[in-house]
Amino acid sequence: MMKIDLNIPLGKMLIMAVVASLLAGCSGVAATLVATQPPAVTVVLTLPASPTSQPTLPATSTPAPAPTSTLFPTATETLAPTPTQTASVARPHPTVIKPPLSANVLKVWSYSNTTVYIANVGFTLAIYMQNTGTIPWEPGYQLRFTRLTNGGDITVQPEQDLTLEVKPGGKVEFDLWAFGSETLGDHTWYFQLFTNEGKEVPGSECSFTFTMIHN
Repeated sequence: MMKIDLNIPLGKMLIMAVVASLLAGCSGVAATLVATQPPAVTVVLTLPASPTSQPTLPATSTPAPAPTSTLFPTATETLAPTPTQTASVARPHPTVIKPPLSANVLKVWSYSNTTVYIANVGFTLAIYMQNTGTIPWEPGYQLRFTRLTNGGDITVQPEQDLTLEVKPGGKVEFDLWAFGSETLGDHTWYFQLFTNEGKEVPGSECSFTFTMIHN
Protein backbone atom coordinates (compact mmCIF):
# COMPACT_ATOMS: atom_id res chain seq x y z
CA MET A 1 0.00 0.00 0.00
CA MET A 2 1.49 3.32 -1.11
CA LYS A 3 2.00 5.87 1.56
CA ILE A 4 1.56 9.53 0.62
CA ASP A 5 3.61 12.10 2.32
CA LEU A 6 1.13 14.76 3.33
CA ASN A 7 3.79 17.28 3.78
CA ILE A 8 4.39 17.54 -0.05
CA PRO A 9 2.79 20.63 -1.56
CA LEU A 10 -0.35 20.12 -3.60
CA GLY A 11 1.04 21.43 -6.85
CA LYS A 12 3.99 19.13 -6.72
CA MET A 13 1.74 16.20 -6.02
CA LEU A 14 -0.33 16.95 -9.05
CA ILE A 15 2.75 17.00 -11.27
CA MET A 16 3.90 13.71 -9.86
CA ALA A 17 0.49 12.14 -10.52
CA VAL A 18 0.51 13.30 -14.13
CA VAL A 19 4.00 11.94 -14.68
CA ALA A 20 3.02 8.62 -13.16
CA SER A 21 -0.02 8.46 -15.42
CA LEU A 22 2.07 9.18 -18.44
CA LEU A 23 4.61 6.58 -17.53
CA ALA A 24 1.89 4.00 -17.12
CA GLY A 25 0.44 4.84 -20.51
CA CYS A 26 3.79 4.64 -22.20
CA SER A 27 4.44 1.28 -20.66
CA GLY A 28 1.31 -0.14 -22.23
CA VAL A 29 2.07 1.37 -25.62
CA ALA A 30 5.57 0.08 -25.51
CA ALA A 31 4.34 -3.39 -24.67
CA THR A 32 1.91 -3.24 -27.52
CA LEU A 33 4.61 -2.09 -29.95
CA VAL A 34 6.94 -4.86 -28.94
CA ALA A 35 4.24 -7.49 -29.33
CA THR A 36 3.09 -6.29 -32.74
CA GLN A 37 6.45 -5.23 -34.29
CA PRO A 38 7.22 -7.32 -37.38
CA PRO A 39 10.50 -9.19 -37.63
CA ALA A 40 13.43 -7.10 -38.57
CA VAL A 41 14.45 -7.22 -42.20
CA THR A 42 18.13 -7.46 -42.86
CA VAL A 43 19.11 -5.19 -45.71
CA VAL A 44 22.42 -5.91 -47.42
CA LEU A 45 23.79 -2.98 -49.27
CA THR A 46 26.26 -3.74 -52.05
CA LEU A 47 28.68 -0.87 -52.26
CA PRO A 48 30.54 -0.19 -55.50
CA ALA A 49 34.14 -1.21 -55.47
CA SER A 50 36.31 1.56 -54.35
CA PRO A 51 38.94 2.60 -56.82
CA THR A 52 42.41 1.35 -56.06
CA SER A 53 45.04 3.73 -55.00
CA GLN A 54 46.92 3.02 -58.23
CA PRO A 55 44.62 2.90 -61.27
CA THR A 56 45.36 0.32 -63.93
CA LEU A 57 47.14 1.96 -66.82
CA PRO A 58 45.85 1.25 -70.29
CA ALA A 59 47.90 -1.25 -72.27
CA THR A 60 50.54 0.36 -74.42
CA SER A 61 51.95 -1.05 -77.65
CA THR A 62 55.58 -2.18 -77.43
CA PRO A 63 57.54 -0.92 -80.45
CA ALA A 64 59.27 -3.67 -82.44
CA PRO A 65 63.06 -3.62 -82.09
CA ALA A 66 64.75 -1.83 -84.94
CA PRO A 67 66.80 -4.17 -87.15
CA THR A 68 70.51 -3.98 -86.45
CA SER A 69 73.26 -4.61 -88.95
CA THR A 70 75.15 -7.87 -88.44
CA LEU A 71 78.72 -7.22 -87.41
CA PHE A 72 81.17 -9.46 -89.19
CA PRO A 73 84.41 -10.39 -87.39
CA THR A 74 87.25 -8.12 -88.33
CA ALA A 75 90.45 -9.63 -89.63
CA THR A 76 93.10 -9.73 -86.96
CA GLU A 77 96.78 -9.68 -87.71
CA THR A 78 98.36 -12.98 -86.80
CA LEU A 79 101.74 -12.45 -85.28
CA ALA A 80 104.40 -14.97 -86.08
CA PRO A 81 105.46 -16.85 -82.98
CA THR A 82 108.69 -15.61 -81.60
CA PRO A 83 111.35 -18.21 -81.12
CA THR A 84 111.58 -19.32 -77.59
CA GLN A 85 114.91 -18.78 -76.11
CA THR A 86 116.05 -21.90 -74.52
CA ALA A 87 118.77 -22.08 -72.00
CA SER A 88 121.98 -23.21 -73.61
CA VAL A 89 123.17 -26.51 -72.27
CA ALA A 90 126.87 -27.00 -72.16
CA ARG A 91 127.68 -30.08 -74.11
CA PRO A 92 130.84 -31.95 -73.37
CA HIS A 93 133.38 -31.67 -76.13
CA PRO A 94 134.31 -34.97 -77.67
CA THR A 95 137.65 -36.22 -76.56
CA VAL A 96 140.19 -35.82 -79.35
CA ILE A 97 142.50 -38.77 -79.47
CA LYS A 98 145.81 -37.71 -80.92
CA PRO A 99 147.80 -40.21 -82.94
CA PRO A 100 151.10 -41.13 -81.36
CA LEU A 101 153.08 -40.16 -84.47
CA SER A 102 152.02 -36.91 -86.13
CA ALA A 103 153.54 -33.70 -87.52
CA ASN A 104 152.42 -30.30 -88.77
CA VAL A 105 154.47 -28.31 -91.31
CA LEU A 106 154.47 -24.69 -90.19
CA LYS A 107 156.56 -23.01 -92.90
CA VAL A 108 158.86 -23.68 -95.87
CA TRP A 109 161.00 -20.79 -97.18
CA SER A 110 164.47 -19.76 -98.32
CA TYR A 111 166.70 -17.35 -96.47
CA SER A 112 167.02 -15.26 -99.61
CA ASN A 113 163.24 -14.71 -99.37
CA THR A 114 162.68 -15.31 -103.08
CA THR A 115 161.47 -18.10 -105.33
CA VAL A 116 163.33 -17.02 -108.49
CA TYR A 117 166.89 -18.27 -108.89
CA ILE A 118 169.77 -18.23 -111.37
CA ALA A 119 171.50 -21.45 -112.33
CA ASN A 120 174.31 -22.52 -110.03
CA VAL A 121 173.59 -19.77 -107.48
CA GLY A 122 173.39 -21.20 -103.97
CA PHE A 123 170.78 -20.57 -101.26
CA THR A 124 169.52 -22.12 -98.02
CA LEU A 125 166.15 -23.84 -97.74
CA ALA A 126 164.44 -23.92 -94.29
CA ILE A 127 161.64 -26.29 -93.23
CA TYR A 128 159.87 -25.63 -89.92
CA MET A 129 157.81 -28.46 -88.27
CA GLN A 130 155.94 -29.21 -85.06
CA ASN A 131 155.48 -32.53 -83.27
CA THR A 132 151.67 -32.90 -82.92
CA GLY A 133 151.77 -36.54 -81.77
CA THR A 134 151.96 -38.03 -78.31
CA ILE A 135 155.47 -39.52 -78.48
CA PRO A 136 158.78 -37.62 -78.82
CA TRP A 137 160.85 -37.51 -81.99
CA GLU A 138 164.13 -39.10 -81.13
CA PRO A 139 167.55 -38.22 -82.54
CA GLY A 140 168.01 -40.16 -85.73
CA TYR A 141 164.73 -39.10 -87.31
CA GLN A 142 165.56 -37.97 -90.84
CA LEU A 143 164.15 -35.39 -93.23
CA ARG A 144 164.46 -36.69 -96.78
CA PHE A 145 164.12 -35.33 -100.28
CA THR A 146 161.53 -37.59 -101.95
CA ARG A 147 160.88 -36.28 -105.48
CA LEU A 148 160.83 -33.30 -107.87
CA THR A 149 158.84 -32.05 -110.87
CA ASN A 150 159.97 -30.76 -114.29
CA GLY A 151 163.06 -32.96 -114.29
CA GLY A 152 166.58 -31.68 -114.02
CA ASP A 153 169.32 -32.41 -111.53
CA ILE A 154 168.78 -32.64 -107.77
CA THR A 155 170.41 -29.48 -106.52
CA VAL A 156 169.27 -29.63 -102.88
CA GLN A 157 170.53 -31.51 -99.83
CA PRO A 158 168.86 -34.96 -100.09
CA GLU A 159 168.57 -35.64 -96.32
CA GLN A 160 169.20 -34.26 -92.87
CA ASP A 161 169.26 -36.10 -89.54
CA LEU A 162 167.55 -34.92 -86.37
CA THR A 163 170.23 -34.37 -83.71
CA LEU A 164 168.05 -33.65 -80.68
CA GLU A 165 164.77 -34.89 -79.13
CA VAL A 166 161.59 -33.07 -80.03
CA LYS A 167 158.87 -33.63 -77.41
CA PRO A 168 155.11 -33.56 -78.20
CA GLY A 169 154.20 -29.97 -79.00
CA GLY A 170 157.83 -29.08 -79.67
CA LYS A 171 159.12 -27.48 -82.88
CA VAL A 172 162.21 -27.99 -85.00
CA GLU A 173 163.81 -26.35 -88.06
CA PHE A 174 165.68 -28.22 -90.77
CA ASP A 175 168.16 -26.12 -92.84
CA LEU A 176 169.17 -27.56 -96.23
CA TRP A 177 171.77 -26.29 -98.67
CA ALA A 178 170.60 -25.83 -102.29
CA PHE A 179 171.54 -24.08 -105.55
CA GLY A 180 169.82 -23.20 -108.81
CA SER A 181 169.35 -25.86 -111.43
CA GLU A 182 170.52 -25.37 -115.02
CA THR A 183 167.10 -26.61 -116.17
CA LEU A 184 165.06 -23.50 -116.70
CA GLY A 185 161.43 -23.11 -115.69
CA ASP A 186 159.36 -23.96 -112.65
CA HIS A 187 160.42 -26.70 -110.26
CA THR A 188 158.94 -28.28 -107.10
CA TRP A 189 160.89 -30.24 -104.49
CA TYR A 190 159.11 -32.59 -102.04
CA PHE A 191 160.32 -33.62 -98.55
CA GLN A 192 159.11 -35.85 -95.69
CA LEU A 193 160.20 -36.86 -92.18
CA PHE A 194 160.96 -40.52 -91.34
CA THR A 195 161.53 -42.34 -88.04
CA ASN A 196 164.62 -44.35 -87.08
CA GLU A 197 162.89 -47.40 -88.50
CA GLY A 198 162.19 -45.66 -91.82
CA LYS A 199 158.46 -45.10 -91.12
CA GLU A 200 156.85 -41.97 -92.57
CA VAL A 201 155.67 -39.42 -90.03
CA PRO A 202 152.04 -38.51 -90.97
CA GLY A 203 151.58 -34.83 -91.77
CA SER A 204 155.27 -34.15 -92.39
CA GLU A 205 155.20 -34.06 -96.21
CA CYS A 206 155.97 -30.59 -97.60
CA SER A 207 157.16 -28.93 -100.81
CA PHE A 208 159.01 -25.91 -102.18
CA THR A 209 158.29 -24.43 -105.63
CA PHE A 210 160.72 -22.08 -107.38
CA THR A 211 161.59 -20.76 -110.88
CA MET A 212 164.97 -20.98 -112.71
CA ILE A 213 166.04 -18.23 -115.12
CA HIS A 214 169.15 -17.23 -117.16
CA ASN A 215 171.71 -15.04 -115.53
